[in-house]
Amino acid sequence: MYPQGSGPPFSSGGSSGTRTNPIQPPPVIGHLDALVKTLNDSTQRDDLKLKALQEISSSIDDVPNGPGFNSVVENMMRIFLKLFGDTTPQCVSENNTQMLRKLMLEMILRLSYTEAVKNCAKSLISTMIRCIITENEENVLIALKILSEHLKLRLPFVGEITNLMSHFKMMYRDMVHHCGQGQMFLTRRQVLPQWNFEDNTLENTLQQCFCVTSVHVDSPEGSDGRQIYTLIPRGYQSVKVLGEVPSLIIQLCNMYKQQVLSDLGDLIQIIASYLASKIPAPIKEEQGFNKEVAEEFLNSQIRAFTFLAFYAKASPSGGNASDFFQNNSSQVINSMIALFESCPPEPILPRRELLVAARYFFNSEYQKNFVGMLPRLLNNNTLLGTGVTVNECLRISVVQMLCDLCHHLRNQLTFEVLVNVVYFFSLMLHTSQIFGHSQAMCCKGLMNLVEAFANLERNQNEPCRDIFLHMLDTFVRKFRFMAKHHVGPLLAKYSYSSRQRSRGVDGPAGESGAPEADEAAGSAAEGRRISAKRYAGGSR
Repeated sequence: MYPQGSGPPFSSGGSSGTRTNPIQPPPVIGHLDALVKTLNDSTQRDDLKLKALQEISSSIDDVPNGPGFNSVVENMMRIFLKLFGDTTPQCVSENNTQMLRKLMLEMILRLSYTEAVKNCAKSLISTMIRCIITENEENVLIALKILSEHLKLRLPFVGEITNLMSHFKMMYRDMVHHCGQGQMFLTRRQVLPQWNFEDNTLENTLQQCFCVTSVHVDSPEGSDGRQIYTLIPRGYQSVKVLGEVPSLIIQLCNMYKQQVLSDLGDLIQIIASYLASKIPAPIKEEQGFNKEVAEEFLNSQIRAFTFLAFYAKASPSGGNASDFFQNNSSQVINSMIALFESCPPEPILPRRELLVAARYFFNSEYQKNFVGMLPRLLNNNTLLGTGVTVNECLRISVVQMLCDLCHHLRNQLTFEVLVNVVYFFSLMLHTSQIFGHSQAMCCKGLMNLVEAFANLERNQNEPCRDIFLHMLDTFVRKFRFMAKHHVGPLLAKYSYSSRQRSRGVDGPAGESGAPEADEAAGSAAEGRRISAKRYAGGSR
């Protein structure tokens, strides 16, 4: 019927004559289905489920996107939600259940872009909120990222969000208590008798665990040495988790403002108390002082202050936010300055984040509360610290911010504070660490203070004339420096003699022939006059 050695149409070759199914799923899909069924088998131990999930995690990226892939992911998400309810949170890193729950969270975060995961967003949000409330530090950090991703889908409000806001208030309130005691900043070597993962000894140890800690456990009788386990703090006892909470609260406020508004009033009161918390001085001298926990604690305070700035900016004028900041302005400002002084000298990111939040308060209706704190703010070591990199990168922004603040508060400052402002502007005018446009802003700032000094001398008989003469002397010294180091070289480079122009010769005078002495002197004098007129005009 067919030529020898050939098959029918659509055959794979030879004489078999077998028709190929073009829509047969890839073999890897069937293998993943079998692994997913292992996860759904309630008779399997957690270690076997963990191995199956690890194999799924390593193979899922090899599956092409399509109906088969979406079906596998949809089944897997449904099983994940079931497993989160069937298993309990663990705080020992080596525990199989802990590794299984953590890997499930990582898989959900990896697959958040898929339609199958987005279709389960409502159920996932409720599950992630429960994980944030009950899980350990590592899993809570992942759950926060997942919740933040799915909140972008703008789903309807769910009742669990109210429980989450109450949980955040409890976290801040308890952390204020732990910080006052200071024991959370100490690291001690833990040696425990033999126990299992369900022992009460573990529970008592976790109550004093605020960071990832290695625990040495006595081995069973008849064996040598000790076993080492890694304890993970609970999420509500972790300052690292508190560092990520404010950004999620801001996201919830943007989406469900009316539903969470009632919780914000109490929350900002608790956050203000948290900002005022400090590490006890004797604890810093202890040998077991944990610097990493102290840095995470400072980072969480900076993020909390960022939330206060957002709340003050988003709340209408004259509302609850205005009442709070008017009644607690000194506490908030002192906390802000303490955060600046506590920042490590070299890292730029935490100080920059703090400056962004402080900028809002400087330019808001609450700026008058900074009148008494202005001398401390003008101190270089307060806002910038002693770090070389920080000073090089952030000095210009700080100078501009302080110039604006002093300009708006100039008529409310006392004589002593105005003297500090004049000294700061004079110093910035003669420093080489900022550019010319920032120095021009300092000149304008000095000129804008003249009226304030005149009012003080007229109304309070303060010796403002001497300060005014000092300001004029500062300008003279700056002009003298410019004439010596800038105006002369510029004129020598760009001025041409009339004889060269009449001959049509291009180029600097130094290259094509020296100009006449009287012409050079006249050009220099004219350049100084024009420069002085320009700077004087820019200062008005």
